[in-house]
Parts: sequence; C-alpha cells; structure tokens
Amino acid sequence: MTTIPQTSVRGDWKDFVIPAAAPYYKEPLVLVEGSGSMVTDAEGRYRFITIRPGEYPWRNHYNAWRPAHIHFSLFGQAFLTRMVTQMYFPGDALLPYDPMFNCIANEGARQRLVAAFDWENTIPEQALGYRFDIVLRGREETPMEKMP
Repeated sequence: MTTIPQTSVRGDWKDFVIPAAAPYYKEPLVLVEGSGSMVTDAEGRYRFITIRPGEYPWRNHYNAWRPAHIHFSLFGQAFLTRMVTQMYFPGDALLPYDPMFNCIANEGARQRLVAAFDWENTIPEQALGYRFDIVLRGREETPMEKMP
C-alpha cells in the first residue's frame, strides 16, 4: 500500500477537493488532511489524480520555503517495512534552495526524485500528467528518507 500525503494548492494541510478526478471516480475526490492511499497492481504500477501541491514556508532558516512536492509512504508486507520518499516537479525554482532535496549528495540520485512530464498521461483540459517511478533496489534506486 502507498499513501500520498501532500498540501493543498495553498500549501496547507487542510482537506481539499479534486474535481478532475470526477470522470474516473464518479464524483470529485476529497483528500482528508491532504492524504490519499492506493494499492499497486501485480506489476507494482500505480496511478492517482490529484492537484499540484503548493509551496509553503517551513521556518528551517530565514525565508525558507519547501518546493511543491508529494510525499510517498510505501508499506511492505507489514507496517514496520515502511519507506518514505518525496516527488518533486520539474523546473521548480525552489529546488536549488531546498535542504531536503539537496541533502542527497549524488546529483543523479537527486534527479530521480524529480517527476517527468508525461504527455500520454495528461487528461485533456483537466490535468497534467507526470511519471514518477519508484525503484526499491539497485544502482538506480529511489532515495528514501532514513527511518530512526
């Protein structure tokens, strides 16, 4: 199971509605406190429809802002096997200033956290599509947050 906590377009963690999801879910989706969840298919694929989250100040240092991002919390066969990562959007002007993004020393690994624009998954006149592959093992694995 994967949960996807994120902020609203205003950068807060309040409930929000996703109108573009209506054709796929019979009615608009409401993310409660900015979180949804899904189960991958047999091949590990997933898809969800949401809004682009907003940037927000986080008081880590003077004038600190987090870039638009979506958290991914992945659970294995038990809740104790949880892995967490973040997906960023291409071209975000705040990426060079974000300590969370830049704490990953390897540039290639850091870029694996940036989603790719995906024209094929764009929903005409409703939603842009992005592709974010999460690789769990190997040389090209997605950077994950270290759990205590």
